Amino acid sequence: MTLETTRAREATEHVDDSSDRPHKIGERIRNEIARIPITADFRWIQTYLSAGSADTPHYFLTDAEVVGKEVFLVGFIGLMTGTSPWTGGTMTKVSIMNNSGTRSFIEIPRDALLDAAQFYPGAPGVIMLDAFTYRYGSSIGKGLKLVANGTATGGSDISITALVKIE
Repeated sequence: MTLETTRAREATEHVDDSSDRPHKIGERIRNEIARIPITADFRWIQTYLSAGSADTPHYFLTDAEVVGKEVFLVGFIGLMTGTSPWTGGTMTKVSIMNNSGTRSFIEIPRDALLDAAQFYPGAPGVIMLDAFTYRYGSSIGKGLKLVANGTATGGSDISITALVKIE
């Protein structure tokens, strides 16, 4: 039994069901739940990447936002914002990685950056790396970025929204 369940049960155990003050039960439960410490911060954060400046990182979280904390990529969704696939240039993949570039979570090869493509865990072309699959963090004090390993000469922007846990 979880702490929340135990506290909720204790808050309601000795209350007469015929009580004319049912609002007190809810108030007592809310007060008990409010006392439960929250150690993690969950956020949905969106960023974009354009083909011409794909090798310039776009940050979900900067290092300054997570000093002394670790960031975990919990999930993500994304799409090509238009109908133009990425073409030309030097890039071969787009990655979600920590800001030092030492831990990659997701890779999307250029071949998957097609007309109105969608990106999510298990989507065609999306490569889930060990850091994402095994829920490794970004390293203490390192945020997350979306970046390619080069540039493309054309193509629609990529929009990625990441669900992160910071603790």
